[in-house]
Amino acid sequence: MPCITHDGLVIADSSNTSFTPTQMAYSHDTVSNPPMLTLIDDDGNNKFYTELLPLIESRKVPITSAMIPYRADNHDSFPNHMTWEQIEDAYKRGADFISHSYDHLTWDRMENMTVQEVWLNYQKARNIMEQHGCMGGQFAAYCGATSLHQIAIDAGKMAYRCAFGQGESINYRGKLDPYNIMRYRLQNEEYDLNPTNIKPLVDKCLADGGWMVWIFHTSETAWTTKNGLSAITECIDYAISQGLPIVNTDVGYKTYIL
Repeated sequence: MPCITHDGLVIADSSNTSFTPTQMAYSHDTVSNPPMLTLIDDDGNNKFYTELLPLIESRKVPITSAMIPYRADNHDSFPNHMTWEQIEDAYKRGADFISHSYDHLTWDRMENMTVQEVWLNYQKARNIMEQHGCMGGQFAAYCGATSLHQIAIDAGKMAYRCAFGQGESINYRGKLDPYNIMRYRLQNEEYDLNPTNIKPLVDKCLADGGWMVWIFHTSETAWTTKNGLSAITECIDYAISQGLPIVNTDVGYKTYIL
């Protein structure tokens, strides 16, 4: 069972953006690419606190929230987002937090923004989260909202250590771009929050190795209509039963990027 930790990670300066995937020899095996799984709930919905935090504590595995500081700052206008009190309490109890953006930047908004403007948005989110003590010594971030528009990547390189982007694949050494870490969207048509569709991903990761990232939205209607909590719980229990470590973003970053 993996240990939930928020410290002990040494990070290179975020201004170093010289990495290219070809700098490491690509290797596709479970020795060079130890299998591991990270789970991310996008957008900071309060169901992360009410539904996923008890799951974190009962299974003793980390789950990550990509939160939106503006919505926590203005909770009266966004009552479905977690409050800062909930975020800070969840962090102390083993939850993992990364930055989405300050106020839910979407790619269509970024089309009309400069890199500097997007960077300021990302930097503001990072600064506020640091002030609330919920960045855990690492600054992995969800870069952009629904698109990897190039402006989001360029701004993300100035603000963050790494970013979860677009593309559905397991991440392997030598192929991983720190500012486009691949992830599987569990609420798309292929997986549909259905454990029957999702569990084979666990088998694939164990067989091939690599860092696999799942992203889902407790904020979406489908989470309720498709009984998302039950589905995620079943998938987590299956991963645990098969011996697939579930890790926070610190561990994935340290293993696959540092």
